Amino acid sequence: MLRTMLVTVLAVIAASCNGTEAKSTSADVSPGQESVPPSIAEIGNATIEGIYDDPILLSEGVFEGEPFAEGSASRPRVELLDYHVSGELGASPGNETAAFLSENSGGSGTFLYLAVMGRDSGEIRNLGTVLIGDRVQVRGVRLEDGAIVVDVLQPGPDDPMCCPTELATRAWRLAGGELVEVE
Repeated sequence: MLRTMLVTVLAVIAASCNGTEAKSTSADVSPGQESVPPSIAEIGNATIEGIYDDPILLSEGVFEGEPFAEGSASRPRVELLDYHVSGELGASPGNETAAFLSENSGGSGTFLYLAVMGRDSGEIRNLGTVLIGDRVQVRGVRLEDGAIVVDVLQPGPDDPMCCPTELATRAWRLAGGELVEVE
């Protein structure tokens, strides 16, 4: 188990040393046009659907709900991560931004979500949100032919949840108002 944890820590260090940091690309457009993708700062103050039953409003990239029980430290918390990519996803006339959110409600699990944000009459709008998994780590993100392609470190079939070791590439497309995983 210690060896597995060491491999995971070394993978994290290697990824950060190799420049596998958050990537952001956007098209050259004039300010004010609908084709300008939402910035990560704008998403940090947007409404997100699909994580809880009710939509949540991020404030400076964070949502923190009420405690589950009076006096309890456990409460729902969602945080916008630095990983994102912007470009044409075919969901609307303009460009969109795919961003990642981390959710934790006080337990040992940390759930990774992918949310696609776009503009509608200048307003930031959540176009789709999907759960990627528990304790999944983003290693890289890019757009390929309108799909969001994500390189992740995720728990493999024999891994304990604490210590993912499986490197994988996964992809999603917007279809019918939701994100659908594709091969």
